[in-house]
Amino acid sequence: AALAISNNQRIFSETIPFTFLSPFHLDHIYPTRGPYEGGSNVIIRTNRIAIWHEFVCRFDSTEVIGTKLNETAILCVSPRHSTGMVNISVVTSTGYESINSILFEYVEAPRIISVLPKCGPVSGNTRLTIKGEGFRKNVDGESKCRFFGTDVVPAIVHDDETMSCRTPPATADIATDVEVTFNNFEYAPSTILYSFHKELEIDACVPNVGSEYGGTAVIVSGSNFLNIENISCKFGAIVVKAEWISMFLIRCISPQQIGSARLAVSNNGIDFSSSNVEFTYQPRMILESLSPTSATTLGGTLVSVSGTNLRSYGHPTCHF
Repeated sequence: AALAISNNQRIFSETIPFTFLSPFHLDHIYPTRGPYEGGSNVIIRTNRIAIWHEFVCRFDSTEVIGTKLNETAILCVSPRHSTGMVNISVVTSTGYESINSILFEYVEAPRIISVLPKCGPVSGNTRLTIKGEGFRKNVDGESKCRFFGTDVVPAIVHDDETMSCRTPPATADIATDVEVTFNNFEYAPSTILYSFHKELEIDACVPNVGSEYGGTAVIVSGSNFLNIENISCKFGAIVVKAEWISMFLIRCISPQQIGSARLAVSNNGIDFSSSNVEFTYQPRMILESLSPTSATTLGGTLVSVSGTNLRSYGHPTCHF
């Protein structure tokens, strides 16, 4: 358009160019929340801003310099602010302000205190329970865990101090930092490590039979057993603590049970190996009679024993 002026509405001055601008509208921002310490890279999406090159972003009354990324995006670094909601608006270098604002939330930065278990198999899919502070309920899938600085998995926030996620697979037995985010953009610094270990394998157990009343000391042979607190055996569905002997041997005490049970082992008490090794429970033997009932001190007398549940498992023995 052209602009001219007049004192009598008949005779006008020479014209000069004048541009009518479309309303400057903010469409959305990402992320929508960040730590109250500031420093979040907030990307603001808007309609075309080709004619402007300099911007100021307002977080309520606090102004920061914005950076034009392209014709529809501006980058603003959030300033420090108390926790709560603020309005973000944008002003051009010519004083042209956006016709709307968008809410941004300042929150407490999350802090990880511990993770359980502390290790798991390289195959991944271990359910990791994370304890900490400043956790926030999952909003639009923005809560995530990150491993190795690159592998991101979804997380579930249970309360302000507890969240969980499942570990990704790893290519080797290695330790990694565990990081969390609640805006799907910035990850809280962490010094908490999680270790991946090689898959457990079971070769055999000795003995492979014991009393249905439990209490049998069972030596399990295999590989990749770790000398850590939560190493365990599982007889069917019953989990018992194991005693580490070496990388290839552990000792477990059979629990009370009947029938036979598939034997499995775990380094973290959660992820159990699969195996075809079975432990058989023997009913209690009841001695009813024997013949003869006496013999010479020289030994060598054949004694016949009668009773209940005398079925032979393994190598039956008599104790005199």
